[in-house]
Amino acid sequence: MRKIKFLNCFITVGKKGKEIAKELNITEIKVKTKLYRIRKKIKKELMEGGYEYGK
Repeated sequence: MRKIKFLNCFITVGKKGKEIAKELNITEIKVKTKLYRIRKKIKKELMEGGYEYGK
């Protein structure tokens, strides 16, 4: 559930890492790390499903 909130804040709403950190009461570094890991997981799942990244 928290991953969805991160993505919603970052992508849909367009909030900055600092704003997300303040809202969730965590550090900005933690927000950036979580977003990186979420993006990495999405990329992996897309590639496993046949999506060709960067081609």
